[in-house]
Amino acid sequence: METDIIFCPIFVSRMHKACRFVPGLVKAAGNRPACFQAAADCASGMKMLRQHEPDVVLCDVKLPDGSGVELVSRIKEAAPAVEVILMTAYGNIPDGVQAIKNGAFDYITKGDDNN
Repeated sequence: METDIIFCPIFVSRMHKACRFVPGLVKAAGNRPACFQAAADCASGMKMLRQHEPDVVLCDVKLPDGSGVELVSRIKEAAPAVEVILMTAYGNIPDGVQAIKNGAFDYITKGDDNN
């Protein structure tokens, strides 16, 4: 018997349009988001992290008030069990290495056509 995986993601991105695709992506993967929160910057992402109990944070690297790479450390300090996946169209090896050192689960580079 197949069971649905139910989880609560937080999506932190400066690109408001991108926030719309996450619930559909989660559903297409065969999962059901129990809740979905979107934040436009580091400060609101951290506020949502304290207000909700997410299982995963999907985070852009370039944010208006800071770097997603640095935000990983703050998220892991506040909620060590939360997995953080960073996404960027501006990927580079030093940022990817630092993100993993800071506790990110993954560092994904988006293709140029996804900007």
